[in-house]
Amino acid sequence: QGLTIQSLRQESIYLHRDIVKSMRQLGVKLDKLSTAKIVKNVRLFEEPRGSKGYLGDPNLLGISPSLNRYRVNKVSDVIEWEFINRTLFSYKDTNPKRRVPSTMTEGFNDILRE
Repeated sequence: QGLTIQSLRQESIYLHRDIVKSMRQLGVKLDKLSTAKIVKNVRLFEEPRGSKGYLGDPNLLGISPSLNRYRVNKVSDVIEWEFINRTLFSYKDTNPKRRVPSTMTEGFNDILRE
């Protein structure tokens, strides 16, 4: 069930990106996207922002992924990270590069054996 939810979330992000690309080609500005109309009297997003049926913010979900364009405004906006290679690179420790703990190694080995 968790994988189904994750795949639906990812599909929703892809659809938002497609909407943003399409509306950009039609000349609609991104800040006007939530109130944009497809044709006369037919809004792109029927439900208003904040309502239960709202599909998500197109300005946020429609952005194409990029590691170079993201600019942090506050320290709390920094994304937590961990990178595992032969060593573990982690933001949690004072030494970001360290040996992979034995518990993680055992877990990886169990996954690979299955």
